[in-house]
Amino acid sequence: MIERQAFTCDGTGGTLTIFYKGQPSPPIPHSASAQDVKIALESIPEITNVHVWFTLQNSVMCQATKNAIGIEFLENFGAIPTLGIVMDAEMDVNDAVVEVASKGKISFRPLRCSLG
Repeated sequence: MIERQAFTCDGTGGTLTIFYKGQPSPPIPHSASAQDVKIALESIPEITNVHVWFTLQNSVMCQATKNAIGIEFLENFGAIPTLGIVMDAEMDVNDAVVEVASKGKISFRPLRCSLG
């Protein structure tokens, strides 16, 4: 089962940390590229290969215009736990949802977000 999780973000400063099974990524600045987010996620020991994309092409992760960040798990198939996000006070993550694709069906789960 390939799983995709996504959240939207807007803001012009700050950092966020993504958690997978309780393990944190390094802090990711709002100005991170999709490649920067990929590297941060793959620094978590149990994440080996992900594809990261933004809906706003050639953009940074968080900016004044809302951007959706998509994460596709290319290995470790099966039930992937919902990612957690902790953001600092300068970051604004809105409308966070997790899109899960399984056997051609898409469902949504809430994505946990909190201020750091």
